[in-house]
Amino acid sequence: MQLTPVDFLIVAVTIVTVILTVVLHHEVSSKVIFHIENKHYSKRKRMFTLVFSMICTHIAQIWMFAVASFLLLKAPDAGSIVYHAKVEFLDLVYLSASSFTTMGYGDIIPEGSIRFLYGTEAVTGFTLITWSASLTFLEMQKHWLSYIRPSQD
Repeated sequence: MQLTPVDFLIVAVTIVTVILTVVLHHEVSSKVIFHIENKHYSKRKRMFTLVFSMICTHIAQIWMFAVASFLLLKAPDAGSIVYHAKVEFLDLVYLSASSFTTMGYGDIIPEGSIRFLYGTEAVTGFTLITWSASLTFLEMQKHWLSYIRPSQD
């Protein structure tokens, strides 16, 4: 099979989208961790700040992939989305969320070269969700340790 210019476009847009989502994740994570470390928040507020920040970041990343898909599907021969109705933008957001979280319900299916974007999104989403889980675990570990070894304040 020969790669077409549209295939190269899909690969390029996918790479750019992955880079942007990883950079966004790093920047938000760094700023949130710095923020909660330098504020005198309660343990509960620290956790809520971290968790809600990460959820919002993941939602933004899902939308970034949906926008990439929306734009790529405008290109001839990029592929299509198989669905029981006309595919709207929010359907692409739904497919993006399904791919990002690796749930893959199967009710809406990408066909053709656009599958590269969604396959890469699954790997990226899994990695970024794991990254968020690691940050949350580290924060929870501090929280738990304070119960095991109360500070001498």
